[in-house]
Amino acid sequence: MLRPRRLSRVPPSFSVSVSQRPFFVRQSVRFFGGMKVHSSHTAAWVNRHIQDEYVKRAQQDQYRSRSAYKIMQMDDRYTVFRKNQVVVDLGCYPGGFSQVALERCIPSQSGGKVIGIDRLKIDPLPGMVFLHTDVRKPDATERLLRELGPRKADVVLSDLAPKLIGVRQDDHLASAELCLHAADIAEKILVADGSFVVKMFLGGQTQNYKVYLQSRFKKVHSCKPRASREESPEMFFVCKGFFGRAAFSEEVQVKSAFSHREGSPV
Repeated sequence: MLRPRRLSRVPPSFSVSVSQRPFFVRQSVRFFGGMKVHSSHTAAWVNRHIQDEYVKRAQQDQYRSRSAYKIMQMDDRYTVFRKNQVVVDLGCYPGGFSQVALERCIPSQSGGKVIGIDRLKIDPLPGMVFLHTDVRKPDATERLLRELGPRKADVVLSDLAPKLIGVRQDDHLASAELCLHAADIAEKILVADGSFVVKMFLGGQTQNYKVYLQSRFKKVHSCKPRASREESPEMFFVCKGFFGRAAFSEEVQVKSAFSHREGSPV
């Protein structure tokens, strides 16, 4: 009886240069830094990421990240963008939010502008101005103001996220600190009646931050877009109708509510 011939298992070899890889692959390589994956948990995450509906759609629609669909869904619901707007994208890497802003504001035809800022350098986007710096640096706001010139921003977006350590409380507090940085910048560059969209990881300070935003905007909506992963702790505040800083005493009271202890679940 003849037995089927056993095929030797030879690992495939790949010689595709970084510049020839699809953007989503280059993005993953950049984050993992060429690190070999030995953890079954990490391998499962990568496989789930590749099979994700919005990751596949982003590849097909040529968006740089699945987050593009998050801002689309928020814009469809709350009307964040209009033509002839100036948009500032804080933490813009890899460019998904900025791509949608460019499409929906059409700055090249209307006189608007999209300005992205991030400590990670991104591949250029036609029509976008990129500032390569950390938003937490003292000169970041000054650079934004110089780039804006006499005109203020109509919309400020913040998809800022901290480097996660896996401890939910610490990750949440780190996210809250970035949210305060983003709000501080927004207050300095937003036009009256402008809009602010900011991501935050859910936790004990979420409600305090919402109160802080309500003291500066006419309407503050909280939402989790369908494009957000179900297991993700992220949520977004969509703020409309900026009317400026509240009284200094009120600001101090709100900021003092941010402690280093986790409060009750929201």
